[in-house]
Amino acid sequence: MDTEDTHVNEQISTSAQNVAQAGSEEETAIGNATDVMETEDTHVNEQISFVSSTNGVTDVWGSTASDASGISDEDDISRVEDLTLAVNTTFQVPKEILEESLEDAAPTESFTEDMPVIFEVVAGGSQRGKDLLCDSIGYTYVVKERHHSSTVWWCSVRNKSTRCPARVRENKDGFNQGHLNHNHPPVPSKKSKIIITQKAAHCASQQIFTAASGIVENVASEVLQQTDIEHPNLDYIMRVVNRKRQRLRPDDPQDLDFELQEDFLPDGFLKGDIKVDGRRHLIFATDEQLSILKTAKRWYLDGTFKVVRKPFDNLMSVHAFVRRGDCAKQIPLVFVLMSGRRTVDYIKVLQKIGRLLCREVEVEEFVVDFEKAMWKALRYVFGEDAKIHGCAFHWGQAVWRQVQAKGLATEYATRRETYVYIRKILCLPFLPAEHIPEVFESMVDIAPRRFDGLLSYIRSTWFVSSTWPVPCWSVFGMSIRTNNDVEGWHRRLNGRAGIAPPMYLLIRLLSDEANVALRNVQLVTELQLTRYQRRQQKTMQGQIARWSLYRRGEVSATALLKQMSTKYKHCA
Repeated sequence: MDTEDTHVNEQISTSAQNVAQAGSEEETAIGNATDVMETEDTHVNEQISFVSSTNGVTDVWGSTASDASGISDEDDISRVEDLTLAVNTTFQVPKEILEESLEDAAPTESFTEDMPVIFEVVAGGSQRGKDLLCDSIGYTYVVKERHHSSTVWWCSVRNKSTRCPARVRENKDGFNQGHLNHNHPPVPSKKSKIIITQKAAHCASQQIFTAASGIVENVASEVLQQTDIEHPNLDYIMRVVNRKRQRLRPDDPQDLDFELQEDFLPDGFLKGDIKVDGRRHLIFATDEQLSILKTAKRWYLDGTFKVVRKPFDNLMSVHAFVRRGDCAKQIPLVFVLMSGRRTVDYIKVLQKIGRLLCREVEVEEFVVDFEKAMWKALRYVFGEDAKIHGCAFHWGQAVWRQVQAKGLATEYATRRETYVYIRKILCLPFLPAEHIPEVFESMVDIAPRRFDGLLSYIRSTWFVSSTWPVPCWSVFGMSIRTNNDVEGWHRRLNGRAGIAPPMYLLIRLLSDEANVALRNVQLVTELQLTRYQRRQQKTMQGQIARWSLYRRGEVSATALLKQMSTKYKHCA
Protein backbone atom coordinates (compact mmCIF):
# COMPACT_ATOMS: atom_id res chain seq x y z
CA MET A 1 0.00 0.00 0.00
CA ASP A 2 2.89 2.44 0.83
CA THR A 3 4.42 1.77 -2.60
CA GLU A 4 1.11 2.48 -4.32
CA ASP A 5 0.59 5.70 -2.35
CA THR A 6 4.10 6.89 -3.23
CA HIS A 7 3.44 6.22 -6.91
CA VAL A 8 0.15 8.14 -6.78
CA ASN A 9 1.78 11.03 -4.96
CA GLU A 10 4.55 11.21 -7.56
CA GLN A 11 1.90 11.38 -10.29
CA ILE A 12 0.06 14.15 -8.48
CA SER A 13 3.28 16.08 -7.93
CA THR A 14 4.21 15.78 -11.62
CA SER A 15 0.71 16.92 -12.64
CA ALA A 16 0.96 19.92 -10.33
CA GLN A 17 4.24 20.94 -11.90
CA ASN A 18 2.78 20.62 -15.40
CA VAL A 19 -0.23 22.73 -14.40
CA ALA A 20 2.04 25.35 -12.87
CA GLN A 21 4.14 25.51 -16.04
CA ALA A 22 1.04 25.77 -18.23
CA GLY A 23 -0.37 28.44 -15.93
CA SER A 24 2.83 30.46 -16.21
CA GLU A 25 2.74 30.33 -20.01
CA GLU A 26 -0.93 31.24 -20.05
CA GLU A 27 -0.29 34.13 -17.63
CA THR A 28 2.37 35.52 -19.96
CA ALA A 29 -0.03 35.32 -22.90
CA ILE A 30 -2.80 37.03 -20.94
CA GLY A 31 -0.39 39.75 -19.82
CA ASN A 32 0.58 40.47 -23.45
CA ALA A 33 -3.06 40.51 -24.51
CA THR A 34 -3.91 42.89 -21.68
CA ASP A 35 -1.22 45.34 -22.81
CA VAL A 36 -2.83 45.45 -26.25
CA MET A 37 -6.29 45.87 -24.76
CA GLU A 38 -5.11 48.75 -22.55
CA THR A 39 -4.02 50.58 -25.67
CA GLU A 40 -7.16 49.82 -27.69
CA ASP A 41 -10.01 49.89 -25.19
CA THR A 42 -9.74 51.21 -21.64
CA HIS A 43 -13.38 50.38 -20.97
CA VAL A 44 -12.77 46.67 -21.51
CA ASN A 45 -9.93 46.78 -18.98
CA GLU A 46 -12.27 48.35 -16.44
CA GLN A 47 -14.68 45.46 -16.91
CA ILE A 48 -11.86 42.94 -16.49
CA SER A 49 -10.67 44.66 -13.31
CA PHE A 50 -14.20 44.53 -11.89
CA VAL A 51 -14.48 40.78 -12.49
CA SER A 52 -11.11 40.03 -10.94
CA SER A 53 -11.58 42.28 -7.94
CA THR A 54 -15.03 41.18 -6.81
CA ASN A 55 -14.14 37.61 -5.93
CA GLY A 56 -15.36 36.94 -2.42
CA VAL A 57 -17.98 39.72 -2.36
CA THR A 58 -21.11 38.02 -1.03
CA ASP A 59 -23.77 40.59 -1.95
CA VAL A 60 -24.22 44.28 -2.52
CA TRP A 61 -25.34 44.80 1.09
CA GLY A 62 -22.58 42.81 2.73
CA SER A 63 -19.08 43.68 3.88
CA THR A 64 -16.27 43.90 1.34
CA ALA A 65 -13.46 44.25 3.87
CA SER A 66 -11.42 41.44 2.34
CA ASP A 67 -11.70 42.81 -1.21
CA ALA A 68 -11.76 46.59 -1.06
CA SER A 69 -9.92 47.48 2.14
CA GLY A 70 -6.65 48.33 0.43
CA ILE A 71 -7.92 50.10 -2.71
CA SER A 72 -7.77 53.87 -3.12
CA ASP A 73 -9.01 56.21 -5.83
CA GLU A 74 -5.55 56.27 -7.42
CA ASP A 75 -5.19 52.49 -7.60
CA ASP A 76 -5.51 50.88 -11.02
CA ILE A 77 -7.01 47.48 -10.17
CA SER A 78 -6.38 46.12 -13.66
CA ARG A 79 -2.62 46.20 -13.00
CA VAL A 80 -2.76 43.90 -9.97
CA GLU A 81 -0.97 40.70 -10.98
CA ASP A 82 -2.63 37.31 -10.53
CA LEU A 83 0.29 35.20 -9.32
CA THR A 84 -0.06 31.43 -9.68
CA LEU A 85 1.42 29.46 -6.76
CA ALA A 86 2.72 25.97 -7.55
CA VAL A 87 2.70 23.68 -4.49
CA ASN A 88 4.91 20.59 -4.89
CA THR A 89 4.12 18.97 -1.53
CA THR A 90 2.45 15.61 -1.96
CA PHE A 91 -0.99 15.03 -0.50
CA GLN A 92 -3.53 12.27 -0.08
CA VAL A 93 -7.04 12.39 -1.48
CA PRO A 94 -9.45 11.88 1.45
CA LYS A 95 -11.85 9.00 1.27
CA GLU A 96 -15.44 10.19 1.31
CA ILE A 97 -17.74 8.39 3.74
CA LEU A 98 -21.07 7.35 2.25
CA GLU A 99 -23.95 5.63 3.97
CA GLU A 100 -24.82 2.14 2.82
CA SER A 101 -27.54 1.98 0.19
CA LEU A 102 -30.84 0.56 1.39
CA GLU A 103 -31.43 -2.94 0.06
CA ASP A 104 -34.63 -4.85 -0.56
CA ALA A 105 -35.25 -7.66 1.90
CA ALA A 106 -34.38 -11.12 0.57
CA PRO A 107 -37.09 -13.79 0.40
CA THR A 108 -37.28 -15.89 3.56
CA GLU A 109 -36.80 -19.64 3.70
CA SER A 110 -40.23 -20.20 5.24
CA PHE A 111 -43.15 -21.03 2.96
CA THR A 112 -46.34 -18.97 3.21
CA GLU A 113 -49.37 -21.18 2.92
CA ASP A 114 -52.26 -20.08 0.74
CA MET A 115 -54.68 -17.93 2.68
CA PRO A 116 -58.38 -17.86 1.92
CA VAL A 117 -59.26 -15.04 -0.47
CA ILE A 118 -61.44 -12.35 1.11
CA PHE A 119 -63.88 -10.42 -1.07
CA GLU A 120 -65.42 -6.99 -0.44
CA VAL A 121 -67.93 -5.03 -2.53
CA VAL A 122 -67.10 -1.30 -2.77
CA ALA A 123 -70.28 0.57 -3.68
CA GLY A 124 -69.60 3.08 -6.47
CA GLY A 125 -65.93 2.09 -6.52
CA SER A 126 -65.47 2.00 -10.31
CA GLN A 127 -64.49 5.02 -12.41
CA ARG A 128 -68.07 5.20 -13.68
CA GLY A 129 -69.50 5.01 -10.16
CA LYS A 130 -70.57 1.37 -10.43
CA ASP A 131 -70.12 -1.28 -7.75
CA LEU A 132 -66.70 -2.91 -7.68
CA LEU A 133 -65.67 -6.23 -6.13
CA CYS A 134 -62.18 -6.30 -4.61
CA ASP A 135 -60.31 -9.33 -3.30
CA SER A 136 -57.49 -9.53 -0.77
CA ILE A 137 -54.92 -10.51 -3.42
CA GLY A 138 -55.15 -7.44 -5.64
CA TYR A 139 -57.77 -8.24 -8.29
CA THR A 140 -60.98 -6.31 -8.94
CA TYR A 141 -64.20 -7.36 -10.65
CA VAL A 142 -67.21 -5.66 -12.21
CA VAL A 143 -70.75 -7.00 -12.58
CA LYS A 144 -71.31 -9.20 -15.64
CA GLU A 145 -74.87 -10.21 -14.93
CA ARG A 146 -77.33 -10.32 -12.06
CA HIS A 147 -79.77 -13.13 -11.40
CA HIS A 148 -82.56 -13.56 -8.90
CA SER A 149 -80.38 -15.31 -6.35
CA SER A 150 -76.83 -14.62 -7.54
CA THR A 151 -74.50 -12.16 -9.23
CA VAL A 152 -71.71 -13.01 -11.65
CA TRP A 153 -68.60 -10.82 -11.49
CA TRP A 154 -65.78 -10.92 -14.00
CA CYS A 155 -62.29 -9.44 -13.85
CA SER A 156 -62.16 -5.70 -14.52
CA VAL A 157 -59.14 -6.09 -16.82
CA ARG A 158 -61.06 -6.12 -20.07
CA ASN A 159 -59.58 -3.98 -22.83
CA LYS A 160 -58.51 -4.35 -26.45
CA SER A 161 -55.26 -6.10 -25.61
CA THR A 162 -56.30 -8.16 -22.58
CA ARG A 163 -59.56 -9.85 -21.62
CA CYS A 164 -59.13 -11.71 -18.38
CA PRO A 165 -61.44 -14.77 -18.12
CA ALA A 166 -61.49 -15.00 -14.32
CA ARG A 167 -64.94 -14.88 -12.71
CA VAL A 168 -66.54 -14.92 -9.28
CA ARG A 169 -70.11 -15.94 -8.42
CA GLU A 170 -71.84 -14.28 -5.48
CA ASN A 171 -74.81 -15.91 -3.75
CA LYS A 172 -76.31 -16.14 -0.29
CA ASP A 173 -73.47 -18.44 0.82
CA GLY A 174 -70.74 -15.97 -0.15
CA PHE A 175 -68.28 -15.72 -3.04
CA ASN A 176 -67.08 -18.65 -5.15
CA GLN A 177 -64.19 -18.35 -7.60
CA GLY A 178 -64.58 -19.82 -11.08
CA HIS A 179 -62.29 -22.49 -12.53
CA LEU A 180 -60.52 -20.06 -14.91
CA ASN A 181 -57.44 -18.25 -13.57
CA HIS A 182 -56.37 -14.67 -14.13
CA ASN A 183 -54.03 -14.14 -17.07
CA HIS A 184 -52.19 -11.20 -15.42
CA PRO A 185 -50.52 -10.54 -12.05
CA PRO A 186 -52.43 -8.84 -9.22
CA VAL A 187 -51.89 -5.25 -8.03
CA PRO A 188 -51.66 -5.52 -4.21
CA SER A 189 -52.37 -1.79 -3.69
CA LYS A 190 -55.47 -1.70 -5.89
CA LYS A 191 -58.04 -2.15 -3.13
CA SER A 192 -56.47 0.50 -0.88
CA LYS A 193 -56.23 2.85 -3.86
CA ILE A 194 -59.95 2.52 -4.57
CA ILE A 195 -60.94 2.98 -0.93
CA ILE A 196 -58.67 6.01 -0.44
CA THR A 197 -59.91 7.61 -3.66
CA GLN A 198 -63.53 7.10 -2.70
CA LYS A 199 -63.19 8.39 0.86
CA ALA A 200 -60.98 11.33 -0.15
CA ALA A 201 -63.40 12.33 -2.92
CA HIS A 202 -66.26 12.32 -0.43
CA CYS A 203 -64.32 14.48 2.03
CA ALA A 204 -63.24 16.83 -0.77
CA SER A 205 -66.84 17.32 -1.86
CA GLN A 206 -67.57 18.62 1.64
CA GLN A 207 -64.41 20.77 1.72
CA ILE A 208 -64.14 22.16 -1.80
CA PHE A 209 -61.42 24.70 -0.91
CA THR A 210 -59.26 22.46 1.27
CA ALA A 211 -56.02 21.29 -0.35
CA ALA A 212 -56.44 17.82 -1.87
CA SER A 213 -52.99 16.84 -0.62
CA GLY A 214 -54.03 17.22 3.01
CA ILE A 215 -57.29 15.33 2.51
CA VAL A 216 -55.67 12.41 0.67
CA GLU A 217 -52.81 12.12 3.16
CA ASN A 218 -55.20 12.06 6.12
CA VAL A 219 -57.35 9.35 4.54
CA ALA A 220 -54.29 7.33 3.50
CA SER A 221 -52.96 7.35 7.06
CA GLU A 222 -56.23 5.74 8.19
CA VAL A 223 -56.38 3.10 5.44
CA LEU A 224 -52.79 2.04 4.82
CA GLN A 225 -50.84 -0.32 7.06
CA GLN A 226 -47.07 -0.66 7.39
CA THR A 227 -47.43 -4.36 6.59
CA ASP A 228 -49.03 -3.64 3.20
CA ILE A 229 -46.96 -5.09 0.37
CA GLU A 230 -47.49 -2.06 -1.86
CA HIS A 231 -48.81 1.47 -1.40
CA PRO A 232 -50.74 3.35 -4.09
CA ASN A 233 -49.51 6.52 -5.82
CA LEU A 234 -51.04 9.32 -3.73
CA ASP A 235 -50.20 12.01 -6.31
CA TYR A 236 -52.45 10.26 -8.82
CA ILE A 237 -55.25 10.07 -6.25
CA MET A 238 -54.89 13.81 -5.53
CA ARG A 239 -55.37 14.60 -9.22
CA VAL A 240 -58.44 12.36 -9.40
CA VAL A 241 -59.95 14.03 -6.33
CA ASN A 242 -59.35 17.52 -7.74
CA ARG A 243 -60.98 16.60 -11.06
CA LYS A 244 -64.05 15.17 -9.33
CA ARG A 245 -64.70 18.28 -7.24
CA GLN A 246 -63.79 20.85 -9.90
CA ARG A 247 -67.41 21.15 -10.99
CA LEU A 248 -68.41 21.91 -7.38
CA ARG A 249 -66.31 25.07 -7.25
CA PRO A 250 -67.63 28.43 -8.47
CA ASP A 251 -66.25 29.88 -11.68
CA ASP A 252 -63.40 32.33 -11.27
CA PRO A 253 -64.34 35.92 -12.31
CA GLN A 254 -62.99 37.03 -15.68
CA ASP A 255 -63.72 40.74 -15.18
CA LEU A 256 -64.84 43.07 -12.40
CA ASP A 257 -68.50 42.93 -13.41
CA PHE A 258 -69.18 39.60 -11.68
CA GLU A 259 -71.72 38.48 -9.12
CA LEU A 260 -70.00 37.49 -5.90
CA GLN A 261 -71.24 34.05 -4.86
CA GLU A 262 -71.43 34.54 -1.11
CA ASP A 263 -72.55 30.94 -0.55
CA PHE A 264 -68.93 29.96 -1.15
CA LEU A 265 -67.53 32.52 1.32
CA PRO A 266 -66.97 31.88 5.05
CA ASP A 267 -69.87 33.23 7.09
CA GLY A 268 -69.46 36.88 7.99
CA PHE A 269 -66.00 37.17 6.41
CA LEU A 270 -66.91 39.62 3.62
CA LYS A 271 -67.05 43.10 5.13
CA GLY A 272 -67.14 45.34 2.07
CA ASP A 273 -67.60 45.36 -1.72
CA ILE A 274 -66.48 48.76 -2.99
CA LYS A 275 -66.74 50.06 -6.56
CA VAL A 276 -64.74 53.14 -7.59
CA ASP A 277 -64.62 54.49 -11.16
CA GLY A 278 -64.86 51.05 -12.76
CA ARG A 279 -62.53 49.43 -10.20
CA ARG A 280 -63.58 47.08 -7.42
CA HIS A 281 -62.21 46.22 -3.98
CA LEU A 282 -63.28 43.44 -1.59
CA ILE A 283 -62.64 43.74 2.16
CA PHE A 284 -62.42 40.65 4.39
CA ALA A 285 -62.08 40.30 8.17
CA THR A 286 -63.70 38.61 11.14
CA ASP A 287 -65.47 40.54 13.86
CA GLU A 288 -62.72 39.52 16.29
CA GLN A 289 -60.02 40.92 14.00
CA LEU A 290 -61.83 44.25 13.71
CA SER A 291 -62.19 44.42 17.48
CA ILE A 292 -58.41 44.07 17.87
CA LEU A 293 -57.71 46.62 15.11
CA LYS A 294 -59.95 49.16 16.81
CA THR A 295 -57.64 49.29 19.85
CA ALA A 296 -54.31 48.98 17.99
CA LYS A 297 -52.07 52.05 18.33
CA ARG A 298 -49.88 51.36 15.28
CA TRP A 299 -51.07 49.95 11.96
CA TYR A 300 -48.74 48.28 9.47
CA LEU A 301 -49.98 48.35 5.85
CA ASP A 302 -48.42 46.59 2.89
CA GLY A 303 -49.38 44.76 -0.29
CA THR A 304 -48.43 41.66 -2.25
CA PHE A 305 -49.09 40.73 -5.87
CA LYS A 306 -48.08 37.09 -6.39
CA VAL A 307 -51.20 35.53 -4.87
CA VAL A 308 -53.66 37.63 -6.88
CA ARG A 309 -54.96 36.89 -10.36
CA LYS A 310 -56.92 39.06 -12.74
CA PRO A 311 -59.22 40.97 -12.56
CA PHE A 312 -57.61 41.95 -9.21
CA ASP A 313 -53.96 42.96 -9.01
CA ASN A 314 -53.06 43.46 -5.35
CA LEU A 315 -53.76 42.06 -1.90
CA MET A 316 -53.41 44.76 0.75
CA SER A 317 -53.38 43.79 4.40
CA VAL A 318 -53.47 45.71 7.68
CA HIS A 319 -51.50 44.29 10.60
CA ALA A 320 -50.91 45.21 14.23
CA PHE A 321 -49.12 43.85 17.28
CA VAL A 322 -50.88 42.19 20.19
CA ARG A 323 -48.93 42.23 23.42
CA ARG A 324 -49.06 41.04 26.98
CA GLY A 325 -46.05 41.78 29.13
CA ASP A 326 -42.94 40.82 27.18
CA CYS A 327 -44.90 38.57 24.80
CA ALA A 328 -45.82 40.13 21.46
CA LYS A 329 -46.89 38.97 18.02
CA GLN A 330 -47.85 40.81 14.85
CA ILE A 331 -51.01 39.45 13.22
CA PRO A 332 -53.07 40.29 10.09
CA LEU A 333 -56.37 41.99 10.87
CA VAL A 334 -57.86 43.11 7.52
CA PHE A 335 -57.45 41.77 3.97
CA VAL A 336 -58.35 43.79 0.86
CA LEU A 337 -58.44 42.42 -2.70
CA MET A 338 -57.84 45.49 -4.87
CA SER A 339 -58.07 46.09 -8.61
CA GLY A 340 -56.35 49.48 -8.50
CA ARG A 341 -53.95 51.49 -6.33
CA ARG A 342 -54.83 55.12 -6.95
CA THR A 343 -55.26 57.59 -4.13
CA VAL A 344 -59.05 57.48 -4.45
CA ASP A 345 -58.98 53.67 -4.20
CA TYR A 346 -57.09 53.77 -0.92
CA ILE A 347 -59.34 56.55 0.38
CA LYS A 348 -62.50 54.54 -0.22
CA VAL A 349 -61.00 51.41 1.34
CA LEU A 350 -59.73 53.25 4.44
CA GLN A 351 -63.05 55.05 4.85
CA LYS A 352 -64.88 51.72 4.73
CA ILE A 353 -62.53 50.24 7.33
CA GLY A 354 -63.20 53.29 9.50
CA ARG A 355 -66.95 52.74 9.23
CA LEU A 356 -66.50 49.06 10.11
CA LEU A 357 -64.72 50.22 13.27
CA CYS A 358 -67.55 52.67 13.98
CA ARG A 359 -64.96 55.45 13.60
CA GLU A 360 -63.69 54.54 17.07
CA VAL A 361 -60.00 53.92 16.52
CA GLU A 362 -57.04 54.43 18.82
CA VAL A 363 -54.40 54.35 16.08
CA GLU A 364 -51.56 56.83 16.63
CA GLU A 365 -49.17 55.89 13.85
CA PHE A 366 -48.98 54.11 10.48
CA VAL A 367 -45.99 52.21 9.07
CA VAL A 368 -46.18 51.85 5.28
CA ASP A 369 -44.13 51.56 2.12
CA PHE A 370 -43.12 54.73 0.26
CA GLU A 371 -46.16 54.72 -2.02
CA LYS A 372 -47.34 58.27 -2.63
CA ALA A 373 -50.99 57.31 -3.20
CA MET A 374 -51.16 55.53 0.17
CA TRP A 375 -49.58 58.45 2.05
CA LYS A 376 -52.03 60.91 0.51
CA ALA A 377 -54.97 58.66 1.34
CA LEU A 378 -53.92 58.22 4.98
CA ARG A 379 -53.62 61.99 5.43
CA TYR A 380 -56.98 62.55 3.73
CA VAL A 381 -58.84 60.02 5.90
CA PHE A 382 -57.02 60.45 9.23
CA GLY A 383 -56.05 64.12 8.91
CA GLU A 384 -53.00 66.03 7.73
CA ASP A 385 -51.46 65.56 11.18
CA ALA A 386 -51.58 61.76 10.89
CA LYS A 387 -48.24 60.32 11.99
CA ILE A 388 -46.90 58.17 9.15
CA HIS A 389 -43.57 56.40 9.14
CA GLY A 390 -41.91 54.89 6.12
CA CYS A 391 -40.33 51.45 6.33
CA ALA A 392 -36.53 51.70 6.79
CA PHE A 393 -36.03 48.68 4.57
CA HIS A 394 -37.92 50.25 1.68
CA TRP A 395 -36.04 53.54 2.16
CA GLY A 396 -32.77 51.66 1.78
CA GLN A 397 -34.12 49.85 -1.28
CA ALA A 398 -35.14 53.11 -2.95
CA VAL A 399 -31.73 54.71 -2.38
CA TRP A 400 -29.88 51.57 -3.47
CA ARG A 401 -31.79 51.48 -6.76
CA GLN A 402 -30.48 54.98 -7.41
CA VAL A 403 -26.95 53.86 -6.53
CA GLN A 404 -27.33 51.29 -9.30
CA ALA A 405 -29.00 53.73 -11.71
CA LYS A 406 -26.19 56.28 -11.27
CA GLY A 407 -23.53 53.67 -12.08
CA LEU A 408 -22.03 53.48 -8.58
CA ALA A 409 -22.79 49.84 -7.74
CA THR A 410 -19.51 48.52 -9.15
CA GLU A 411 -17.50 51.15 -7.31
CA TYR A 412 -19.43 50.34 -4.12
CA ALA A 413 -18.34 46.71 -4.43
CA THR A 414 -14.70 47.40 -5.30
CA ARG A 415 -13.57 50.61 -3.57
CA ARG A 416 -13.60 50.74 0.20
CA GLU A 417 -13.99 54.51 0.54
CA THR A 418 -17.05 54.42 -1.77
CA TYR A 419 -18.45 51.46 0.13
CA VAL A 420 -18.09 53.26 3.48
CA TYR A 421 -19.56 56.50 2.12
CA ILE A 422 -22.68 54.87 0.64
CA ARG A 423 -23.13 52.73 3.75
CA LYS A 424 -23.30 55.92 5.81
CA ILE A 425 -25.89 57.38 3.44
CA LEU A 426 -28.00 54.23 3.74
CA CYS A 427 -27.91 54.59 7.53
CA LEU A 428 -29.06 58.23 7.64
CA PRO A 429 -32.53 57.16 8.95
CA PHE A 430 -30.88 56.07 12.22
CA LEU A 431 -30.09 59.67 13.16
CA PRO A 432 -32.60 62.03 14.81
CA ALA A 433 -34.70 63.80 12.19
CA GLU A 434 -33.42 67.19 13.39
CA HIS A 435 -29.79 66.17 12.76
CA ILE A 436 -30.16 64.39 9.41
CA PRO A 437 -30.15 67.50 7.10
CA GLU A 438 -26.96 68.93 8.62
CA VAL A 439 -25.16 65.58 8.51
CA PHE A 440 -26.30 65.03 4.92
CA GLU A 441 -25.01 68.44 3.79
CA SER A 442 -21.65 67.75 5.43
CA MET A 443 -21.47 64.51 3.44
CA VAL A 444 -22.35 66.39 0.24
CA ASP A 445 -19.44 68.78 0.84
CA ILE A 446 -16.84 65.98 0.78
CA ALA A 447 -18.33 63.97 -2.09
CA PRO A 448 -16.61 63.80 -5.53
CA ARG A 449 -18.52 65.12 -8.56
CA ARG A 450 -19.48 61.60 -9.69
CA PHE A 451 -21.84 61.41 -6.67
CA ASP A 452 -23.80 64.51 -7.73
CA GLY A 453 -26.60 62.52 -9.39
CA LEU A 454 -27.19 60.31 -6.35
CA LEU A 455 -27.05 63.19 -3.87
CA SER A 456 -29.34 65.32 -6.04
CA TYR A 457 -31.92 62.51 -6.02
CA ILE A 458 -31.72 62.16 -2.23
CA ARG A 459 -32.10 65.92 -1.69
CA SER A 460 -35.10 66.31 -4.03
CA THR A 461 -36.90 63.13 -2.97
CA TRP A 462 -36.21 62.90 0.76
CA PHE A 463 -35.48 66.46 1.91
CA VAL A 464 -37.47 68.83 -0.32
CA SER A 465 -40.48 66.53 -0.81
CA SER A 466 -43.65 67.44 1.10
CA THR A 467 -44.89 63.86 0.84
CA TRP A 468 -41.98 62.27 2.69
CA PRO A 469 -40.41 64.85 5.03
CA VAL A 470 -37.40 63.78 7.07
CA PRO A 471 -39.33 62.98 10.31
CA CYS A 472 -41.37 60.44 8.32
CA TRP A 473 -38.36 58.29 7.49
CA SER A 474 -36.14 58.82 10.53
CA VAL A 475 -36.28 55.70 12.72
CA PHE A 476 -34.12 57.04 15.56
CA GLY A 477 -35.10 55.35 18.82
CA MET A 478 -37.62 52.97 17.19
CA SER A 479 -37.20 49.31 18.12
CA ILE A 480 -39.43 48.20 15.22
CA ARG A 481 -38.34 50.10 12.12
CA THR A 482 -39.65 48.06 9.20
CA ASN A 483 -42.57 46.18 7.72
CA ASN A 484 -40.53 42.96 7.77
CA ASP A 485 -43.12 41.11 9.86
CA VAL A 486 -45.77 41.95 7.27
CA GLU A 487 -43.53 40.90 4.39
CA GLY A 488 -42.67 37.70 6.25
CA TRP A 489 -46.38 36.94 6.47
CA HIS A 490 -46.70 37.66 2.74
CA ARG A 491 -43.94 35.15 2.00
CA ARG A 492 -45.66 32.48 4.08
CA LEU A 493 -48.97 33.18 2.35
CA ASN A 494 -47.28 33.00 -1.06
CA GLY A 495 -45.83 29.63 -0.09
CA ARG A 496 -49.22 28.28 0.95
CA ALA A 497 -51.25 29.71 -1.91
CA GLY A 498 -48.77 29.33 -4.76
CA ILE A 499 -48.89 31.73 -7.68
CA ALA A 500 -52.29 33.36 -8.21
CA PRO A 501 -54.76 30.69 -7.00
CA PRO A 502 -58.48 30.99 -7.90
CA MET A 503 -60.15 33.88 -6.11
CA TYR A 504 -62.49 31.81 -3.96
CA LEU A 505 -59.64 29.53 -2.92
CA LEU A 506 -57.54 32.57 -1.95
CA ILE A 507 -60.42 33.92 0.14
CA ARG A 508 -60.65 30.58 1.93
CA LEU A 509 -56.90 30.73 2.65
CA LEU A 510 -57.30 34.24 4.05
CA SER A 511 -60.06 32.94 6.31
CA ASP A 512 -57.67 30.26 7.55
CA GLU A 513 -55.07 32.97 8.22
CA ALA A 514 -57.65 34.88 10.24
CA ASN A 515 -58.21 31.80 12.39
CA VAL A 516 -54.46 31.38 12.87
CA ALA A 517 -54.21 35.02 13.94
CA LEU A 518 -56.88 34.55 16.59
CA ARG A 519 -55.11 31.43 17.91
CA ASN A 520 -51.92 33.48 18.17
CA VAL A 521 -53.80 36.09 20.19
CA GLN A 522 -54.78 33.37 22.64
CA LEU A 523 -51.16 32.19 22.89
CA VAL A 524 -49.97 35.74 23.59
CA THR A 525 -52.66 36.09 26.23
CA GLU A 526 -51.31 32.93 27.87
CA LEU A 527 -47.71 34.27 27.57
CA GLN A 528 -46.79 31.33 25.33
CA LEU A 529 -45.84 33.14 22.13
CA THR A 530 -43.30 35.84 21.32
CA ARG A 531 -42.32 37.68 18.18
CA TYR A 532 -39.62 35.65 16.47
CA GLN A 533 -36.34 37.48 16.07
CA ARG A 534 -33.52 36.21 13.93
CA ARG A 535 -30.03 36.36 15.36
CA GLN A 536 -29.27 39.31 13.11
CA GLN A 537 -32.33 41.19 14.35
CA LYS A 538 -31.37 40.49 17.96
CA THR A 539 -27.92 41.88 17.24
CA MET A 540 -29.53 45.02 15.83
CA GLN A 541 -31.69 45.42 18.92
CA GLY A 542 -28.47 45.53 20.91
CA GLN A 543 -27.32 48.49 18.81
CA ILE A 544 -30.20 50.56 20.16
CA ALA A 545 -28.01 51.15 23.20
CA ARG A 546 -25.83 53.32 20.95
CA TRP A 547 -28.72 55.73 20.61
CA SER A 548 -28.58 56.29 24.36
CA LEU A 549 -24.91 57.21 24.05
CA TYR A 550 -25.81 59.62 21.23
CA ARG A 551 -28.50 61.27 23.35
CA ARG A 552 -25.96 61.87 26.11
CA GLY A 553 -23.49 63.34 23.63
CA GLU A 554 -20.98 60.54 24.14
CA VAL A 555 -21.05 59.57 20.43
CA SER A 556 -20.86 61.96 17.48
CA ALA A 557 -23.18 61.80 14.46
CA THR A 558 -20.34 60.62 12.24
CA ALA A 559 -19.34 57.93 14.73
CA LEU A 560 -22.94 56.75 15.09
CA LEU A 561 -23.31 56.48 11.30
CA LYS A 562 -20.05 54.55 11.08
CA GLN A 563 -21.08 52.14 13.83
CA MET A 564 -24.54 51.59 12.37
CA SER A 565 -23.15 51.07 8.87
CA THR A 566 -20.94 48.22 10.10
CA LYS A 567 -23.62 46.53 12.21
CA TYR A 568 -26.77 47.12 10.20
CA LYS A 569 -25.92 45.25 7.04
CA HIS A 570 -29.12 44.82 5.08
CA CYS A 571 -31.14 48.03 5.38
CA ALA A 572 -33.99 45.90 6.66
